[in-house]
Amino acid sequence: MVVRPLSPRIQSRLRSAPLTVAAGLTAAGLDHPGRRRLVRSVMLTRRDFPDAVEDLLGWQVQNRSGLTVLTSDPRVREGGVVQMRLGPGALSPRVPCRVTSVIDETDRASFTYGTLPGHVETGLEGFLLEREPDGRIRFTIAVTSAPTSRLARAFPNVTEKVQDRITDRYLRALDR
Repeated sequence: MVVRPLSPRIQSRLRSAPLTVAAGLTAAGLDHPGRRRLVRSVMLTRRDFPDAVEDLLGWQVQNRSGLTVLTSDPRVREGGVVQMRLGPGALSPRVPCRVTSVIDETDRASFTYGTLPGHVETGLEGFLLEREPDGRIRFTIAVTSAPTSRLARAFPNVTEKVQDRITDRYLRALDR
């Protein structure tokens, strides 16, 4: 799959949409009542930190995890918007998000996005790469979320399993 550009019309709509996340909420912050918090880390087998950063900030985590990725910017940037789809076809859920922060430093790179109206959940998801002193690369994903769609609220266990499965895919995506 290839990361593709969003149409100008959809970009405009998503850029003007409010985040569905409460002010002050952080992906790596404290637990919030009524929200699920999920933090998972892996040590990558690859050692090419600059290339891993390019993959992370080039939407390859999502792309290699089987999501269709349409974005305003080929490289993650603060304020950029993305609309992902889980699965093929018109019936697959749309997953609209806005990038709320980006860090690109010598030994650390990360970005966080927040949900927009139309997403089945409300929350934030953060992706962090850190180069350890010995050269190993740690990849951490931190999520805080709550279901918003009727279907997601009606089947919270299924919603959590889908989120777990996608998170596991994300964690494996950079080691390809």
